[in-house]
Amino acid sequence: MGIAYSIYAAALWPMIPIVIREESLGTAFGITLAIQNAGLAFGPNIVGLLKNLTDGYSVVSVFFMSVSAIGILSGIVLYFVNIRDHNNVLQKSTKAIANGE
Repeated sequence: MGIAYSIYAAALWPMIPIVIREESLGTAFGITLAIQNAGLAFGPNIVGLLKNLTDGYSVVSVFFMSVSAIGILSGIVLYFVNIRDHNNVLQKSTKAIANGE
């Protein structure tokens, strides 16, 4: 889970300035950070509550699988939105983006 989070964070932050207009970058980074911190703040509490209510880790595992599925589905949606609305800019190199290709 920690490795997946590292990869997610490493991919998420650099793509924000690519797809967001410059005048909205501060707001975009703020919203992203707020959502990420909300997950970090409430996630352990939800896991603890589920563990205490069920006296086991099976429901906790289902919770983690659900969160992972939401992440995977969000990535798939982002991939197609990138192709449809942003001319596949997230798949281009930095050099190609700078040259306006």
